[in-house]
Amino acid sequence: MSEETLSVLYRPMWEEDRETLDCFRCVPKLANGSDDSNKGPDLLRSQEDAPNTTIARNLFVLNQAAKAVTDSVHRGEPVRMIIPISSFCLLNHEIATELVRIFKETPEEIRARMIFEIFDFPQRLTVDALDDITIPILPFFDERIARPAPQITDFTIFANINYTGVGIDLRDQKWPLEKIEPILKTFCGAAQHSRLKAYAQGVSNHAIGKLAVNCGIAGVDGDFMVRDTEEPKPVVNTETLN
Repeated sequence: MSEETLSVLYRPMWEEDRETLDCFRCVPKLANGSDDSNKGPDLLRSQEDAPNTTIARNLFVLNQAAKAVTDSVHRGEPVRMIIPISSFCLLNHEIATELVRIFKETPEEIRARMIFEIFDFPQRLTVDALDDITIPILPFFDERIARPAPQITDFTIFANINYTGVGIDLRDQKWPLEKIEPILKTFCGAAQHSRLKAYAQGVSNHAIGKLAVNCGIAGVDGDFMVRDTEEPKPVVNTETLN
């Protein structure tokens, strides 16, 4: 990475009816960053004034995630991995071609444990644009999650192009329960209507996590777990959210 040093942490995700947490979320972090502005998926967002940085960061996280999954399989402690990626990388023909090359060279056993969470969509998302975004991933991966902008509450477009889930980012804020509950209910209701799994990241405390699960969230992660690691391994689920 040019003058910056990017690393990746791995955060376990709580899932219903799992005694062992074996699904992790990639959390990119700048080495010179000591605050939250230098940690998290926003580092992968498209930068109009620095497109090469956007591309380099997204490819770096993908390669690190694939290596982490591969290492876990070789250790006999296999994990699954949620990998955030900016849609603008998938819309770039040259980068999409490079991604397809990487996917083809990745063993099927490893690909089966990789779940892309596509976010940073164009402001006006059409069916044709979403189709172009999804095509590079579709032949290689069984699961894919969309994290649309918060104002989008109809997920039909994602269901129609065979997405398997949708995500919401609560940004590790300590939301009052009475304020976040209607947001979670609307989100989960829209997901259920389109037969998509609902995921929540950035959950700051146990109370919000429990509320999210009660509303219909299938997977939860955030500061309340406090288990970011450089080497993901299955861990015992000690959180009771349902």
